[in-house]
Amino acid sequence: AGVDLQILASGEFILAILFGPSVVGCPQRQKLFIGQNMIHSWVEKNPRLTFFIVFVLAVLIYLPALTVKFGIHTDYSLLLKQDKRNFLEFIEARHAVMVGRFIGAWLASIQCWFAVTIASLSVHRIFFFFCFMGINAWLIFFFRRKCRLDLFWSLALTLMIFFLPGSQVSILWSSFSVFGCLNLLLSIAVYYFYDHAKETFSRSIKSILKIILAVVMLTALFFIYPPSALFIAILFSSRIIFNDGQWKRTRKSALQDIAFLLFGMIAYFL
Repeated sequence: AGVDLQILASGEFILAILFGPSVVGCPQRQKLFIGQNMIHSWVEKNPRLTFFIVFVLAVLIYLPALTVKFGIHTDYSLLLKQDKRNFLEFIEARHAVMVGRFIGAWLASIQCWFAVTIASLSVHRIFFFFCFMGINAWLIFFFRRKCRLDLFWSLALTLMIFFLPGSQVSILWSSFSVFGCLNLLLSIAVYYFYDHAKETFSRSIKSILKIILAVVMLTALFFIYPPSALFIAILFSSRIIFNDGQWKRTRKSALQDIAFLLFGMIAYFL
């Protein structure tokens, strides 16, 4: 019925999830944790320097992709122009509309308006790189405040998400960035709005309208790209995994979150 905060603070709970309970119960676990504890302690004592180092490393890792002139797959179709600007200018826009992603088609077509040369695709990648860095900053805040993890594990989990293949593709593949990176950013905004509406809910007309608006916003995310819209489910599940031990309250909140997702999905399919 919840995670022991002392175990959670030491990182043993996360290691048990990643590598199995046998790692935590190993007689040599003190040797295993020596390096982790040293890094853990240094990160907690030097948060600003840690953020600076992580940012510099991220820039260096992505620097070739941000400076070299290239495109991936449908990126070059962004350069194809029609006689007049329209909201179906992207080469796959009509297909996206047919499969229920018409808002994503419109956004990708708007992106076409700002793609002039192959070199301009680098500007798109730079823009979405910094968008993802903003997502990372919010995730660290989320894990710290909402999940009550310390800085070390908040940063570790955020970096694991940042360097996932899907996250890298949403930055490197310019024509996919709207469906990937931008939709992730919008899903965080929807989560924040919904979470605030849920915490301040008072059964008034205003509170009910806020929840309805949150469902409408979630449905709009599905009309951009459903897989990345479901990133909000990761935020919901994180609150369950790293709950504060008050399972009754956590269970109630989880049921509300599930209902919110179901209403958004039903509205999307209808």
